[in-house]
Amino acid sequence: MPNIKEIENKEEYIHEYNNNNLSFLQSYQWAEVKRPEWEPVRISIDQYPITILERKLPLFNKYLAYIPRPFFDTGIKKEIVEEVVKYLKEKQIYSHLEIDPSCDNTEENQNIFNELNFFNSGQQYQLDNTNIIDISNGLDSIWESLESQTRNKIRKPEKIGCKVESFHSGKEAVDRFWNIMNSITKNTTYIAHPKEYFQKVWEIMSEADMATIVLISLDGKDIGGYMGIRNKNTFSELYGGLNTEGRDMRGAGYFLKWESIRKAYEDGIKLYDQWGVSSLNQSSEYQKNTPMYHISLFKREFNGKHISYLPKQTYVFDMFSYKIFGLGKNIFDLVIKFKKFLRK
Repeated sequence: MPNIKEIENKEEYIHEYNNNNLSFLQSYQWAEVKRPEWEPVRISIDQYPITILERKLPLFNKYLAYIPRPFFDTGIKKEIVEEVVKYLKEKQIYSHLEIDPSCDNTEENQNIFNELNFFNSGQQYQLDNTNIIDISNGLDSIWESLESQTRNKIRKPEKIGCKVESFHSGKEAVDRFWNIMNSITKNTTYIAHPKEYFQKVWEIMSEADMATIVLISLDGKDIGGYMGIRNKNTFSELYGGLNTEGRDMRGAGYFLKWESIRKAYEDGIKLYDQWGVSSLNQSSEYQKNTPMYHISLFKREFNGKHISYLPKQTYVFDMFSYKIFGLGKNIFDLVIKFKKFLRK
């Protein structure tokens, strides 16, 4: 029988987390970022830590349970999923369980979840597709693999005086980054996180030495930046981009990306996750007419590997409350679409 227990001690959870190569989404700190919207339930199954995020459903005395990206560097641990389902079922307070898998989108992986009575419930809360650059062989290897025109775009901004700075802590960094993000999103339909959210992410994750902000500037004025989170081996480029001045400067995005990759390598990172691209069609080309099409083409120039994750998997404990949840989610999605319409 597997040894399963709840973990309430911070140091104990972090110890088990550090003994496994898990996504930052399974870290103790990221669950603290998600409070109070989500409450973490931390368990250990044979010294393999799992963070389950729970949220109470309105009008019902039931909870949604959600596990973001377990089994980061392995295939599906079927026996652990079985134990999680058993653990939650015994509580008798959950409507359903949703898992965002970190495994490839294959029929074989889907069949494993189907055997456990999960079903494919569509798009993940996280992004379904990404592009990951292997930087473990060194920067020279990556540089030589780039097209000559990409290398030229990287070089140009530095020649005209652009500078890139990297931060692992400090209020100045997040304030400057927020100004960039606010400039990027204020004239779009994208509904951005408030400043307090970025401050919270930065404060909690940087305190654990898991966060980096990289900023590009010209003549003392910031024109772009990234905020990313790292685990043991992987840096995930979560937020960022270029403001109007940055977009108008040829090569600024390329220089920022390259310097961010360089900083990650210097920090001992092996994999650089660009965190989000469009899906591929049958010809292995990015789907056109999607919001991420052009940024996907840009990310592809850095010769990473396309990853398509298995869709969200759902296990239902109580069908009635699950159906009510689905109705409420549909209404919420309509509200978000209406807000985006008003921003046009």
